[in-house]
Amino acid sequence: EGIQAATTGEAIALTSLTSTAALIALFATGFAATAGRHVSHQYLVIAGIALFLVVIVLAAVLAVGAHPAAAGRAGRWAASVAKHVRPSIDPDRTAETSRRLASLARSALTGRAFLASFGFAAGDLLFDLLSLDLVFLALRYQPGFGPLAVAYAVANIASAIPVTPGGLGVIEVTLVAITVGFGAPRATAVLAVLGYRIVNYWLPLPPGAIAYLRLRLRSGADGKRKDKGKPATAHPG
Repeated sequence: EGIQAATTGEAIALTSLTSTAALIALFATGFAATAGRHVSHQYLVIAGIALFLVVIVLAAVLAVGAHPAAAGRAGRWAASVAKHVRPSIDPDRTAETSRRLASLARSALTGRAFLASFGFAAGDLLFDLLSLDLVFLALRYQPGFGPLAVAYAVANIASAIPVTPGGLGVIEVTLVAITVGFGAPRATAVLAVLGYRIVNYWLPLPPGAIAYLRLRLRSGADGKRKDKGKPATAHPG
C-alpha cells in the first residue's frame, strides 16, 4: 500500500512495547488478587520464571528508551551476529534504525499518546482474557479473576520467547499448568484452554489467509493493468 517497510517495523515494535507494558500491569493486578491463596509448587516455579522475564524486559526497555546510543550499539552487535546467517544485513543501517526506534519509543511511551495506546492495549488483553473465562464458564468452572489473569499474563510472557509461531504449545501448557496449580480440575483446564485457543489462534487463520490471497491477486491484477497501459517501445530496424 506504499508504506515503507521501516515505518511498518517501527510501528510494530512500538505496539509490542505498549502491549508488553499492559501485559505486565495485568500480571501485577492478577498477582495481587491471588495474594494469600494456596498455590502449588509448580505455579510458583512458573510465576518466578515469568517475573524474571518481566524484569529483564523492563530493564531492556528502560535502557534502550533512555539511551538511544546504547540501542544503536546493541542493534549493530545483533546485526553483526545475524550477518553470519544472512549476509545482506547491514550493521550500520541496523544501528541507525535502532537509534531512531529508541528515540521514537521515548516519545511514544510518554504523555497522552502512551495513555491512549496503553488503554487500547489493555482493552484488547481484557477482552481476550474474558473469552478464556467464558470457555471455563461453559464448562461450569470459574477460576476467578486473579488466577486467570496470572495464568494468561504468564502464558503470553512465555510466548514472547520465539520458540514456536504464535506461542503454539507454550501458551497451552502454561495456561493449563497455572490454572491447575490454582485448583482447577486438570480435565476442565485442558478442555477450556483448547477451546479458547481454537477461538484465539486457529479461527482467525482462514479469514486472514483469504484476505492475504485477495490482496496478492488484486496487486497482481493492478500490475498487469499498468503494464497494458504503458505505450509500446519502438525498436529500430
